[in-house]
Amino acid sequence: MIKRPNLTLREFGRTFLLFYGFAALRFLYYGFTYFWQLDDYIQYYNYAHFGGPFWQLAEALGLFHARPLSGALDILFWSKFAGCMIVAVLLITALYTFAAVSLYAVFRRIFGAGPVFLVVTLLFPMNFEGSYWMSASTRIVVGLAFAAAAALLFVQWAESGRGWKLAVSFLLGLVSCGFYEQVLVFETALILLLGAALAPKIKKRALWALGSIANFPLYFGFISLFPNSALYAGKAGFMLPWGETKNYYFSTFLPSITGQIKEAGLLAPLHLLKKSFSRGAQFLFSDGNILWILALLALLFALWLYGARLFSGRPGENREEPATIFWPMLAGLYLAAAATSPFLFLDNPWFSFRLTLLPFLGAALLVDAAVRGLCALIPRHGGLVCSAVGVLMAAVFMVGSVSELHDYRLTTIADSRVARSIVQTLERDGVGASEKIAILNLDKTFLDDQNYLYHEHIHGVTESDWALTGALRAYAGHDAILSVTPITGKRPIYKLYLEDMDSYDLFYLLEEDLTLTPVNPHRRGDGVYTFTDSAGALRATLTIADEAILRVS
Repeated sequence: MIKRPNLTLREFGRTFLLFYGFAALRFLYYGFTYFWQLDDYIQYYNYAHFGGPFWQLAEALGLFHARPLSGALDILFWSKFAGCMIVAVLLITALYTFAAVSLYAVFRRIFGAGPVFLVVTLLFPMNFEGSYWMSASTRIVVGLAFAAAAALLFVQWAESGRGWKLAVSFLLGLVSCGFYEQVLVFETALILLLGAALAPKIKKRALWALGSIANFPLYFGFISLFPNSALYAGKAGFMLPWGETKNYYFSTFLPSITGQIKEAGLLAPLHLLKKSFSRGAQFLFSDGNILWILALLALLFALWLYGARLFSGRPGENREEPATIFWPMLAGLYLAAAATSPFLFLDNPWFSFRLTLLPFLGAALLVDAAVRGLCALIPRHGGLVCSAVGVLMAAVFMVGSVSELHDYRLTTIADSRVARSIVQTLERDGVGASEKIAILNLDKTFLDDQNYLYHEHIHGVTESDWALTGALRAYAGHDAILSVTPITGKRPIYKLYLEDMDSYDLFYLLEEDLTLTPVNPHRRGDGVYTFTDSAGALRATLTIADEAILRVS
């Protein structure tokens, strides 16, 4: 099923540079600044500054019981960029672009693929959470880069017969598994797909693709050698549709996870794309970021030239010819399903936007095939129309990404203001390191509007005790803060925070100007608490029922 000539090293480099320009530019709208989110503070500052020696910290965290390579690199490598995290983002963006171009080269060779695949893979705003947020991209994107390199080498081995390429391919595939469980499944499925597609040419050698299945026992055998910890509880556990969990699986677990997959994978992308473009265009006009707009226009023009050259060359010069769209569409569906399948069995039923990054590689292959198939129906100039479609999609996606970055920026600004106010208050009041604190009127997001509110997209550190406490320790520059818990009734919250209100030593109320007022709790019965200030004035009432309701006086 060989469809196209291999990309030469020069073509690979040219493609990489063009699309790296796009992928990096969308993160630089506000300059060379990264906007820290949620557990970034913990993983890229606190561990390195307060955790002690690496091996001691690794044992305490159970670091090697799940995603061992990503956890180790957080402390040993990525934390070194804490002072200028945007450099780390650009490095990961380079890895993401390398992965995308490598897969493009593979799919183009095997099934036929065009630039639209790269545009959707790298620029679709839906992947922002998985490719920008460091705590996600250091797992998913880095693992994907190793998986893509493994796939590229596997195809090269299949065509050259050089055994060292097969050995290195398997090694890189195994390394990719150490970053994220989803990558483990995706990489194995990818190699099996390539083996099946190449079978007519390489005959029995295609059976070597089955070797990728060994990644499962090797990975799970390795992590089983290390003790578990609360940090990674549920990261490698399974929920199976038989035995004692059968009834729960079909009655509760499966409807929950499939509903999330449907929303994140089907409903949210279209809504997010429409709203992100609308809001992004507004920000472009209001901000007047001329340099960014000029850079985007230059890249779009370069993409047009790239596509025009690709589709207008003479036969034998890497020209794109009308191709059957069935096989790449089928391959895309297969990869999307494979990358989603782990979450049907992992015992933590949580499917976030970042988890769509790998399935959308399959979706990108499918969309690219559909666009090329439709353009092939246009006589004479179908290739140029296909190139124009890619340019238009890139423009829409890039504008949409502006609004995503805008929301991350405002979230970080709000987090910073709240965290600094809390740290100053705790230092002013001489709060001890052993005191457990609750802060009323903290919401999980202070954004007035965003493209799509779903799970952690886009939350501030004020959503949870672990994220808030982690940020406070980073801003304070020490770890002498036991626990600070946000309590609000504006939106659904972590109910466990309300299960034992008597466990908190101190309560504060966040005022509209972000200052904090100490308040005293009073239990009124029937799940009702009132809070008064030092003068005895009623400041807030918290009603704990099916949903918490907090009224601030």
